[in-house]
Amino acid sequence: MAIPHDLSHTDALALLHEGAVVMFRLNGRIVLSCNPYNDEAVQRVNALKRRQPGRPLALILPSLDAAAAAQISSPLLQLLPRFRPYLTVSIPSPPGVSRFAHHGLGMVGVGLVDEGPAAALLLSFGRPLLVSSANPTGEPSPRTLSDVRAYGFELPALAPSPGEPPLTVAVEAPSVTVVTLADSRLRVLSAGSVAEEALNEEWARLRATGAV
Repeated sequence: MAIPHDLSHTDALALLHEGAVVMFRLNGRIVLSCNPYNDEAVQRVNALKRRQPGRPLALILPSLDAAAAAQISSPLLQLLPRFRPYLTVSIPSPPGVSRFAHHGLGMVGVGLVDEGPAAALLLSFGRPLLVSSANPTGEPSPRTLSDVRAYGFELPALAPSPGEPPLTVAVEAPSVTVVTLADSRLRVLSAGSVAEEALNEEWARLRATGAV
């Protein structure tokens, strides 16, 4: 039986609740996604990626309200509304998230996604989703299903929104900046589309207004 790459919202949601790994396009790349509270699902993502201990995974949410509901807390979250979806903040892992998502380091990435099929899936799922690019660690992030198949991954995939290019076609894929907090100062862990200068300016503004 062929593995579907045009899952409906309802079918993708059911698979995630069952503990499956589902793919979808996020920021121009094909990603793996699962329930971060399910040990077996998270372990499968790690196995697919051949991910070694010491490399935490990331969570996505539709809003800061959803973060609060999931007991995700950090002043860095206040940076996300301005720079979403091209910023991920590295913060302490929330209660209940599988230890295999952070390999005991206690830190996970967190980003906001408020558009497209992934955002709709998040709203229906009602909790954060774990995401990671659908490639073995160290290999280029895939932008099409052909790229994914080249890595030997055969997994169900959520269909893009009507009018969007199919997963067989590459689209623009801006890089994501990853930042953390060290001694009350921002530290960029991975440079991307969001410039460090812009982050520092927004951080200074948030501190000046008492938002953080």
